[in-house]
Amino acid sequence: MNKQALERMTVARIAMLMNKPFFGTMATRLQLVEDNDIPTAATDGDQVYYNADFINSQLANDKECEFVMGHETLHVIFDHLGRRDDLGHNPAISNLAADYVVNDVCKTEGIGTFPSKIPVLWDAKYSGWTYEEVYEDLMKNANKLDLESLSKKVLDKHMSPDMTPEERKAKRDEMVEAMISAAKMDPGSVPGAIKRLLDELLESKMAWQDLLNSTCEAQLKTNTTWMKPNRRSFSTDFVMPTLLRDVKVSVTLGLDMSGSIGRQEQIEFFSEVKGIIEQFGQFDINVFCWDTQVYNYQTFTEDNVDDLMSYEPMGGGGTSLDGVFEWMKENEIEPEQLVIFTDGEICGWGDSEYCDTLFIIKNSRKIQAPYGLTVKY
Repeated sequence: MNKQALERMTVARIAMLMNKPFFGTMATRLQLVEDNDIPTAATDGDQVYYNADFINSQLANDKECEFVMGHETLHVIFDHLGRRDDLGHNPAISNLAADYVVNDVCKTEGIGTFPSKIPVLWDAKYSGWTYEEVYEDLMKNANKLDLESLSKKVLDKHMSPDMTPEERKAKRDEMVEAMISAAKMDPGSVPGAIKRLLDELLESKMAWQDLLNSTCEAQLKTNTTWMKPNRRSFSTDFVMPTLLRDVKVSVTLGLDMSGSIGRQEQIEFFSEVKGIIEQFGQFDINVFCWDTQVYNYQTFTEDNVDDLMSYEPMGGGGTSLDGVFEWMKENEIEPEQLVIFTDGEICGWGDSEYCDTLFIIKNSRKIQAPYGLTVKY
């Protein structure tokens, strides 16, 4: 093993951790492996492979090493190889698009500096573009491009890990979890491109205004004001309040965190919590986790919504709502609207008469809650 090359790559990773906490945290998840059979560098999602001679002779200083480390880390963050395979993209064009994107993020975010001894792909035209947008543009103009020349500027070898679809999905879910954890550490340091990616990954799938309106009309409360009378009341003997456009929702969300719930389900449940917040101007949202009992009951409003980022999921036992309803009664909590997120593998469904309940059941078309409204997710 070449100690000099390993030391340079290690120093680069430490520099990222100090100067770019989000990227550095993600980089520390990747093991450094010397592999002199590859020309420059590569990653398979778990390791960063590097050619020792390339690191020692082609990179002039520590900042250029930092760029290479950042380049490989970003390929993993953006899941470029997975997206290429899922979409059936042309490998050569995909490699170009992926490098244009990661190099632009490195440049924009100040992750090292471009190597001075070798060419890299960067075009101001593609600054801020997504991988898919760059790929589509390159495909449209493929007959005008010198693909052979451009391909020589691809920094690294783009490796496809030998995994089953299930293994790759599990690996991607693990990476998303790591990204969310890294973002929680210092939300202000997360760059725009990564925020857009996280928003895409955590995008709500449900139209919550329509859904809650259909289950309990009272949940969508339109605020009123007496400051400016409604013109339609001018001809009457009393003054009607003016309606404000801000709509407020008050709901209690119970997130199934029993042993049958995987990390992907957890992420998607929290995506819907985020979706409710985004669709309403004002809200009182009570959130708790449950398996056979209740954990971490917290209330979020527009004033403390940022605290949701640090909310800790808890649970892992059996699956029964009986203890949940007993806990609510003991603590005199009677939700105006209770929304239960679950996979439906429930042995006790609680009290059908206690409150209006909406069940969001994931991954099962057959299971129907015995009361309330059931929506399949």
